[in-house]
Amino acid sequence: QKQEQQINALIGSPPHRRIRRNSLRNTAPRGLNANRYQNSKKRLLVHLHIGKTGCLSLELMTPRLARDTNRTLVPPAHVHFDWSFIDTLPQDNIDVITMLRHPVSRAVSQFYYAKT
Repeated sequence: QKQEQQINALIGSPPHRRIRRNSLRNTAPRGLNANRYQNSKKRLLVHLHIGKTGCLSLELMTPRLARDTNRTLVPPAHVHFDWSFIDTLPQDNIDVITMLRHPVSRAVSQFYYAKT
């Protein structure tokens, strides 16, 4: 335990300890209800955010992308969720976009982010 404290003093607390308890639940974020989208006449555009991949840049573009392609943006605001929420949406009417990054680059970026 002393060694872990020394490591934490050098690099900061491990990222898994900073994750909010709610983010580990297999449910949608508070206030986000999938039933709202069940009868949507437009195709749904879902932005699945993956940390440290440049998704914030993509997130800034998704409202315009949804508007230009005549889709409903789900969710309409900056909200993070996991795939379990996407499973509750109508699967025949959905397009999911995300941004990927090389796993090693992402791990290095996460390391330096956790260090600050």
